[in-house]
Amino acid sequence: VIGTDINGCQDTATSVVDLKTHVVSIVGIGGEICQGETFTLNVSGARTYIWSPSASLDDYTSANPIASPWETTKYRVVAYEGSCIPDTSHVDLTVHPKPTVTVRGENTIVAGTSADLLASGTHIARFLWSPSATLSCETCSNPIASPFKTTTYTVKVFSRYECVDSANVTIKVMCDESQLFVPNTFTPNGDGVNDIFMVRGTGITTLKSFRVYNRWGQVMYERTDVSVNDKTYGWDGNFNGAQLPPDVYVWTVEAYCENGDLLKLKGDVTIIR
Repeated sequence: VIGTDINGCQDTATSVVDLKTHVVSIVGIGGEICQGETFTLNVSGARTYIWSPSASLDDYTSANPIASPWETTKYRVVAYEGSCIPDTSHVDLTVHPKPTVTVRGENTIVAGTSADLLASGTHIARFLWSPSATLSCETCSNPIASPFKTTTYTVKVFSRYECVDSANVTIKVMCDESQLFVPNTFTPNGDGVNDIFMVRGTGITTLKSFRVYNRWGQVMYERTDVSVNDKTYGWDGNFNGAQLPPDVYVWTVEAYCENGDLLKLKGDVTIIR
């Protein structure tokens, strides 16, 4: 600086000015996530950074911290470069609530029967069940399950923001004697009523064997690998083309259930003429 007085005399002085510039940082845009998900924040343009709040960040000094907040959060980042004036920016991260779901239903059924399932929870916009082949519906909350064998069903639920939760239920399919009905009497007299002795049932795929014996153990009738509920394999009370007398006869049945288990039953039947 040069100064001049009224007489024209001059003097000179020198001063050093330390000029500081602002840091200019570039911050990535925010976004939307579901509860339980993560989001990568990013910033550039400086040497070091401080993010806050830091509790939901994996590294609050990183240029690319991974955020995992449980609720909507506004993040603040301060960018530093040497002695320059720090720059401050903000990023908004919206967090949508995660749906919740539980499943109720019978855990054990007899082959050939069904079970009612029910999925319920919070923040649910739609349902998706799998495997769906043995369900009455795939996208409802309460399908009817009719599995042939023990099956684990999974229901996925989605919120309006496509956030996801899931739950499982296992239905065990049992093979039970109650699936078969074998009468204890029949009247093969040709009147069209109760003339055939046969095995009836539900949830049965095949009769492996069906045999009838007299009181001395001689086989009076035999069929193998036939369908249940089919009169064409039933016994008409004859042996070698002749009518058998009224008596008590022993029968045995081996039957495959829909779940693959083999049932073995034994009983007796009386011929009434």
